[in-house]
Amino acid sequence: MADRLCVVTGTSNPALAKNIAKHLGIPVCNTEIKKFSDGETSVQIEQSVRGKHVFVVQSISDPANDTLMEILLLLDACKRASAGNIVLVIPYFGYARQSIRRYNTQTPVAAKLVADLVTTAGAHRILTLELHTDQIQGFFNVPLDHLQFSDNLTRHLRAMFPNTKDLVIVAAGKRSTSRAKAVAEKLSCSLAVVDGRKANMEPFESILLRRASSISDVTSSPVAQSVAPISSYYLLGDVRDKVCILMDDIIDSSKILTEIGQLLKDRGAKSVVVIGIHGIFSEEIITSLLAFADQVICSNSVSCEKYEKLFPQKMIVLDSSILFAEAIRRIHFDQNFEDLQ
Repeated sequence: MADRLCVVTGTSNPALAKNIAKHLGIPVCNTEIKKFSDGETSVQIEQSVRGKHVFVVQSISDPANDTLMEILLLLDACKRASAGNIVLVIPYFGYARQSIRRYNTQTPVAAKLVADLVTTAGAHRILTLELHTDQIQGFFNVPLDHLQFSDNLTRHLRAMFPNTKDLVIVAAGKRSTSRAKAVAEKLSCSLAVVDGRKANMEPFESILLRRASSISDVTSSPVAQSVAPISSYYLLGDVRDKVCILMDDIIDSSKILTEIGQLLKDRGAKSVVVIGIHGIFSEEIITSLLAFADQVICSNSVSCEKYEKLFPQKMIVLDSSILFAEAIRRIHFDQNFEDLQ
C-alpha cells in the first residue's frame, strides 16, 4: 500500500494529516507552501505523485480563503503531476453555512461554488466529516463519503458519565436535533431541544401543547412543565438536576451558546458540557464558553492545539485521525463504509 498511497497536506491542520499518515504507516509528502509579498500563494509538492492514489488533507478553516486557495493549488499540482487518483479529504468544510439562497435575496450559494471549484481543480472524490447540512452532498458531481462522529462522541461521553441517566443531550437549535437525537439514543438518555422564535410568532408553548402526543418521546416530563421561554429561546425538555450536554455542529461565536447555557442554568441544570464537531472558536470565545460550561469538547477537524495548552483540564479535543485513516484505507482498497465508526 505504501508505494501507491500518498498523503499531501496544506497549512490548515498539518498535525491531523501527520496522524492520519501515521495510522496508515506512511509519511506525509513534503510540500512547500509560501506566499509572495502581495499575498499570492505558491505550492510545490516535493516528491513524485505520478500514478499514485493521492489524498489531499486540508480543512477550509481560518484563514478560510487562504486554506481554500491552498486546496485548489494542491489539487491542480497533483493533477498536472499525473496523479492516478486524487481524493480531497476535508475534515471541516468551510462555507457550508452558505448553502442556501434565501428568498428574494441577492446572495450566492457559496457551498455549491466551492464544490464546483474543487472538482474543477482536480478532485475525483471527496471525503468529509459532519457537513453542516446534508444537502451539500448533492452539490458535488463526484462521489462523496460523509463520515459521522457520533460514535466517537458516544464512547467518550459513556466513559465520562457511566450513569447516563444523569445526562440530557441538548440540541442547540433545529439543525443540531438529528445529531443530538442520535447520541441520546445511543446513550439511552433524555433529549432536550432549544428553539429560537421571533416575537411575533405563535407562542411555542401553545404549539407544543397542541402536539403533545407527537413529542412525547422527547422527554419523560410533562410538556406543559418542560417548555420554558427565556429571552428569545424556548426549551423543550426537563434539565433540572441533570448534566446537560449542549450539542452543536460548529462552535464559532459565543453569543447564542452563552444565552442557551444561561437558559439551562436558570432551569436548574447541575452542570453544562458544550460539544461541537468543529471547533472554530473565532474571537477567542473559549473563555466565554468556559464561564458557564464545565468542559468544551470538539474534534480535531480544525486545529485547537493552543486552546488545549491554555485550558488543559477544560478543553477536550477528540482525535478523528483513526476514523479518517480507516476511511482512506477502505477507499484505497474499494471497500464499503457500512460498519465504519
